[in-house]
Amino acid sequence: AHEALLSTYYTASEPERYFMEHTLGPDFMGKKERPSAQIQKDLKLNSYQYYKLKNGVADKIRTALTSYDNEV
Repeated sequence: AHEALLSTYYTASEPERYFMEHTLGPDFMGKKERPSAQIQKDLKLNSYQYYKLKNGVADKIRTALTSYDNEV
């Protein structure tokens, strides 16, 4: 699973990376978790843009996990 997360992270856009860094916690990239409202504010996104980003990252992670599971 960690390899799938790293694969997603290194192919993600800057906003997607920021989102992942601050939602997956310090065990992922050593960054402090932040509340959704703070991430939205930091990235200067409206609610629609934030949830689109969030769902896009989730889809990319699911795809990476599925690909990784198929390889093993």
